[in-house]
Amino acid sequence: MPPLGPGGPCAERRQSLRPLLSLGRATPRAGVHRRGLHPRRTPGGAPRRAGGPWPARARRLSHPHGPPGLRGGPSVTVPAEVHQAEERLQSILKAVVVGARVDEPASRPGGEDALAFSEAGALQPPYEPEALCLLVEHSNSLRQNVDAYATNIDGFGYRFEPAIDFDADGAREKVADAMALERAAAHDAGTLPAGTPLRPTAEEVAAHAEEVRQQARVEKARLESFFDFCCFDGSFVELRRRTRHDVEVTGNAYWEVLRDGKGDIARFVYVPSYTVRLLPLDKEAVEVRERVRISAVSFDTVSTRRRLRRYLQVQGSERVYFKSFGD
Repeated sequence: MPPLGPGGPCAERRQSLRPLLSLGRATPRAGVHRRGLHPRRTPGGAPRRAGGPWPARARRLSHPHGPPGLRGGPSVTVPAEVHQAEERLQSILKAVVVGARVDEPASRPGGEDALAFSEAGALQPPYEPEALCLLVEHSNSLRQNVDAYATNIDGFGYRFEPAIDFDADGAREKVADAMALERAAAHDAGTLPAGTPLRPTAEEVAAHAEEVRQQARVEKARLESFFDFCCFDGSFVELRRRTRHDVEVTGNAYWEVLRDGKGDIARFVYVPSYTVRLLPLDKEAVEVRERVRISAVSFDTVSTRRRLRRYLQVQGSERVYFKSFGD
């Protein structure tokens, strides 16, 4: 193959196509040559020969067979220019951030709670509680139904029903039946005094009924006083409404029961259900004491063995373990 001329393969191709192109003017009055149909002319007016030198005023353009060039400027290498631009950008960024003090982020990436639950061995719920909460928030109908449940079931307050209503008919008979059941249980346990009949007399029923009436009145007053102030940040009705929301949305609801120095129940604290997971049942069963009802107004305790379950709450970096009420 003969060597290419100084103009490159593009110039050779232009020279080879010239005999095939018409060199005449389009119209007699046309005073300008068609672009690409006539050879370029030198400053003196003569056509430039194939392979001849470029004129001084010619535009320097990049083409695929020669070194890239910029219009009106010297030839440059594109990767080199990009590298220099990146270096200038890095120097500008360094001038901004070097020496600046950045605080630790307060936010946490998603998925840390799920990882903490899995590391603690918590049971995986069948449905993600957070996803269930978002589903209700973005639904047009679910939220209205849940609000209606909370209002109609738990929003109308509460009242205390006595085990034996002494203002109703048949109160004396209920007291007599309760006394008979208590004596039968004591007889089975071997604690009934000798000579005590299983069925109480009318005088015993009347005296015991008056005693139970006084106890019921005091107990009701204590309950009303307690439930008026059993929550820190709201009423007991509001606590029940929030509990109803959790039950209908996630299927679970939790209260934390606080006790005073004597061990008596003092406060109820609402616990968001989506922050709590169940732990597996303990492998070993333990002996616990449970209350069983003997009559309408009395209870007894029995021993039983059962496997206990704990609960785990994760909020941020803190883990809190709970047990079931009464364990």
